[in-house]
Amino acid sequence: MATRRDFIRTTSASAAALGLHASLFPQAGLSGILGANEKVVCACIGIRSRGKAHVLAINAYPDAILKYNCDVDDSILPKARELGIDFLELAELEMDRFSQDMEALNTRPATLEPRATQSIAGMIELIRVLESGGHTYTNDGITYFDVTTFTSFGKLSHLTSEEMTALAAERGGSPDDPRQRNPLDFVLWQPSGDGEPQWDSPFGPGRPGWHIECSAMSM
Repeated sequence: MATRRDFIRTTSASAAALGLHASLFPQAGLSGILGANEKVVCACIGIRSRGKAHVLAINAYPDAILKYNCDVDDSILPKARELGIDFLELAELEMDRFSQDMEALNTRPATLEPRATQSIAGMIELIRVLESGGHTYTNDGITYFDVTTFTSFGKLSHLTSEEMTALAAERGGSPDDPRQRNPLDFVLWQPSGDGEPQWDSPFGPGRPGWHIECSAMSM
């Protein structure tokens, strides 16, 4: 019988491991601004190309379980190129693997399972709301969330700015990017690279950043 310990150990060894996380400091900040319902358990599936799964604690709220699937992000796209397959095909394979593991662990099924690629319109609308509230800026064609405009940013994590910056660097962020005003600022919308999917938006053709995906799908 598979156990949670087995799941963490086996997925950590996988070259295309799934990342399972609860909404932490970036999404919590956006949820506070956008008025998201906090009584929802949110788990995000994304492809990790570094062979490491990050598993964080999830508070057990009784209302609903929302498993949001990041089927397009900065990890899955290069992994798909490496494997020579379409990114949506890779996402489907990994989502199936994850569902099988969760069933083996006898976990409660998710109430809803939205996908990032099916939620682009909602992400664009949320970015427009943030923009109108003065929470964004654009540099080099990339639209960022300005964490200094939200005084409670990071409060739920109970971490210092230095600790959050270190975690951001470890878990796919880019705190050293000189285009960011603050190391903890994060991408809301960005131009697509060669061969990457793109969608039209008021911010230019491109694709969403990871945290706005999670925020939009959790609302």
